[in-house]
Amino acid sequence: PAPRLQWLVDRPGLTPSHGRGMTFDNVFQGGASVDVFGASGSNPLDKWKVSGAGVQKVYDKSVRGYVLRCDGDRPSIRMPKDERRSLGLVQPFLVLQVLLSDDRSFSFELHVSDKGKTRRRILFSTSFREPASTPLHTRIPLAAVARGVWLNLVFDLVDLVSCNFGGAGFGRLDGICIGSACTLRRICTLRDPPGDAPCAPDGHSGLAVGASAPRGFELPSGVPTADRLFCMQSVLASMPAEGEAAPRGAPSASPEGGAAASLCASPCGHALD
Repeated sequence: PAPRLQWLVDRPGLTPSHGRGMTFDNVFQGGASVDVFGASGSNPLDKWKVSGAGVQKVYDKSVRGYVLRCDGDRPSIRMPKDERRSLGLVQPFLVLQVLLSDDRSFSFELHVSDKGKTRRRILFSTSFREPASTPLHTRIPLAAVARGVWLNLVFDLVDLVSCNFGGAGFGRLDGICIGSACTLRRICTLRDPPGDAPCAPDGHSGLAVGASAPRGFELPSGVPTADRLFCMQSVLASMPAEGEAAPRGAPSASPEGGAAASLCASPCGHALD
């Protein structure tokens, strides 16, 4: 069984499914990476719950392959399809390979469990002005991300969980939900930091995602790309200084409840208690 599971991990687009949802609990995750999603294949949306119109697989000439385009009115895709199941992904770095719209905000959320098996949500958006947390949910701004180029957005799950939830240890990634317009090509997890400076303040220094990502993650020569790592140090360093303009569409602070009150606005439409 072990060689077969390793073969599944190393082959882009091939991931096992169990029941109505999708889980990686029985997939070998001790290698350099785990391939979570690829837009190629006959039905890349088979393992996602799709809400709203405008989510479709299209051929992109610039990358010489298929991508998942999320457009239209409030598109939302969530994996696994059955929210009661867990992805069971345990590697500490998550990578989304995406192209962001020039004129629309980008939002998504991660469902994680800590080592005590408490389930929590981490919400990310280019519209958020500043971080804010409750015991079970946290909101993190995606500031200063490039538009018009393919991005490898890398998330340090160990650091994000620990810094936002009172030192809790990251246990596993249970789910991913993208609730805004974007073009998605690949998703993977990494065992090791992608470069020499895993938590550089600028989020860029020393990153080398392609060196450890699954086969097929690399883009054709000449396609503009950028790598960006998100840990709390880089998030805080990229926030606008006092007096600078907030990101387009950033929510205003609530007079009652402060920043944490706006955590109820989930990118994927979930009610956050």
